[in-house]
Amino acid sequence: MAATLEGEIRDLRARFWSERDPEGRVFAPLADACRRAGDLDEASRLVSEGTERLPGYAPGHLVAARVARDRGEAQIATRAYRRVLNLDPENVEALRELAALAESEGWDPVAADLLHRIYLLEPDDGALRERLRAVKRRCLAEELEAVPGTPGEARELTGAAPEPPSAPAEPESAVPESPVPGPPAPEPAAPEAEPAVPEAAAEG
Repeated sequence: MAATLEGEIRDLRARFWSERDPEGRVFAPLADACRRAGDLDEASRLVSEGTERLPGYAPGHLVAARVARDRGEAQIATRAYRRVLNLDPENVEALRELAALAESEGWDPVAADLLHRIYLLEPDDGALRERLRAVKRRCLAEELEAVPGTPGEARELTGAAPEPPSAPAEPESAVPESPVPGPPAPEPAAPEAEPAVPEAAAEG
């Protein structure tokens, strides 16, 4: 832990619940300093106690979201970020951090909505504008790929590289196959001759 961070934590602990902090709000920066120092258990304990005691204090929920995010608890972090935005809808820090979390989790429609909200607050941010466009292109591609028969359209609208053409099929031969000769037909048998009758017997 850096000496400056150790000193920050020490100063915040001295101020916590002191005359300068009669409501105990210093739990938020103290927990954030512990988080940055890697002491997530202590940070989690501080924000759990602090947000329960001061449920309407948005900075406390923001730090709680960061602690949960760093612990890999995306759903818990999302709920904490949403609490911040319920209390302070234009909190750009919460919007940016939740948008980044949504992108990392593959929740592109959520990320697009959050980035659009930030863009309305900060329309001159060129990097944000390009990031929003990229997320919207991914959303559009996912929607089009889900519709049968539209992969080409999805690539055209989203700028994806086209698929290579498939090799042409071998043409069928136009020459009819020669018939296979069968066995020769048998010749008709000659009629048998009637036996000759002796003349004497015939007269008889």
